[in-house]
Amino acid sequence: ASFVSHIAVSLGEHLHVEDTNDLMISGLFHDVGLLARSHCQHNVMKSVIDKCKQAKTSFYETEKLETIPTQDLNERTSFLIEHHHTPENQRQSTDFHLDRELDILTFADTLAHRMKYGFKDYIRDTAVNKFFLDRLGLSVDVISKKIKDTQDAMAALNF
Repeated sequence: ASFVSHIAVSLGEHLHVEDTNDLMISGLFHDVGLLARSHCQHNVMKSVIDKCKQAKTSFYETEKLETIPTQDLNERTSFLIEHHHTPENQRQSTDFHLDRELDILTFADTLAHRMKYGFKDYIRDTAVNKFFLDRLGLSVDVISKKIKDTQDAMAALNF
């Protein structure tokens, strides 16, 4: 979560996102935050876990289908958290800036898993589409530098 938050903010700053606070918070809460929230929303999380067991699916697959309440967060951050696994063609947003932040968060999450920052045995697709990078305006050199800077920051924090 720390890697996702840090690199999402770094990419957001590079791409001139006006306010990166929502990226920072949604990065921290995007997956691991669900565990922390399970204490406050025990029944919701229990329901998701029960559905995983019944359907014999992973938490990742079930999480994409469930709406997990984020009422203590602002509407923008809640949207980012809720839809960070939503395929682009299924998004409901008509806000260009919000969609761009969602792209940044989704990409940050993909990078985190690609760099092995994630739950053990949590498997997901980490392929990156060149068209997606071009649309965001990111080069491989910029991404490489952002990854290195983020890894250095994580190492400094003993992650």
